[in-house]
Amino acid sequence: MEEISQGMLEDMIDSDQTLVVDFYASWCGPCKMMHPVIEKEGEKHKNVKFVRVNVEDAYDFCEKNNIASIPTIIVYKNKKETNRTMGLMSSDDFHQFIELSINQ
Repeated sequence: MEEISQGMLEDMIDSDQTLVVDFYASWCGPCKMMHPVIEKEGEKHKNVKFVRVNVEDAYDFCEKNNIASIPTIIVYKNKKETNRTMGLMSSDDFHQFIELSINQ
């Protein structure tokens, strides 16, 4: 899963691809626990782009988009946020979240 900058994120959102963004911080324990869950799900969905953004490097974007807790995972489709979740999730719950989010 690629780590991207705030500028890259804004460019990717403006594209027509489906995008799953993991907002995290390097010091966040739940973020570290979610990372392999997100990576595993990303391997199942080759037509969806999974990326990570460090909230400490994207403060303006996070503030503008009400990202106040981490981990926060946001799904973007057709240049808009379509779904979001916060906190630690099991693999099964995260899989259901992704399936619901990308197939709506």
